[in-house]
Amino acid sequence: MSNVKIAAVAVSENIVSRAQRIEWLLAAVKEASAKGAEAVVFPEGCLSHRTTEGIQAYCDQKTARPMARRISHPEIVAFRDAARKHRVTILLNTEELDRGKVFNTTFFFSPKGELLGRYRKHFLPPGEAEVGFTPGEYMRPIKTPFGTIGCLICWEIHFPEVCVRHLVEGANIFIWQTMPFGEMPMSVPARVASRAADLASPFLVVTYALPDERASMWDGISTMAADSFGRIIGSAPQKPGVYVFDINPDEQLRFVPWGEPPEKWQDRKALIAEARRRAGIIERGGG
Repeated sequence: MSNVKIAAVAVSENIVSRAQRIEWLLAAVKEASAKGAEAVVFPEGCLSHRTTEGIQAYCDQKTARPMARRISHPEIVAFRDAARKHRVTILLNTEELDRGKVFNTTFFFSPKGELLGRYRKHFLPPGEAEVGFTPGEYMRPIKTPFGTIGCLICWEIHFPEVCVRHLVEGANIFIWQTMPFGEMPMSVPARVASRAADLASPFLVVTYALPDERASMWDGISTMAADSFGRIIGSAPQKPGVYVFDINPDEQLRFVPWGEPPEKWQDRKALIAEARRRAGIIERGGG
């Protein structure tokens, strides 16, 4: 597979209505397509975070349920239709209502407007269960036209087992959709670089563009990408917009046995995954 262009949408933290936010996000899909992106990724909670309706639900009513939508809801269908119209894959994270439960879910919509799969946040931080979220049932990567994606949502960056599960199941690109949160300052570039190198895979962060007064306090938080070697290959300024990263999912770190010629060098990513399976740390196909 050749390089893929992935558009990360850095969303403003200025307070707007939910309808205004959705209008802006759909315009971002069109812009990403015009820039040649094959995939468009939004940050966590992009339909409700810093909206008037979201603030009322979470801060005043102490519940996520008013923000949750079924996959058949017109707001969600609009993004499925946008994926088909602009021929891109879309990763949309939002509150999902399913079987009476609320999940923190990333929907994967194909360039044909089909649901490729969904990833539900498995590890909930303090506060999310209290406002009604249910943990996801499984941790598996999602196959897309541009790669097999290991998805992490916000607090899951603290749980290496999420990445390990995705790795042994074949993920070759890792995407972290998040909101800014307290333990992130100054640690994000180093954490992203080390995680990418440990996984021998590209690692993309998609988050919000902070207002000036918060950006100056929380240096280091931004939308960014690292390659398979742990090198930061691009980062976005603290400005809302669409930022396209050129990602190579097939770039491989090689395990070099001492004194062996290049034709005997081995794929380090595959060796890491196989060693974990062999040790019984993660069983293939588990939930």
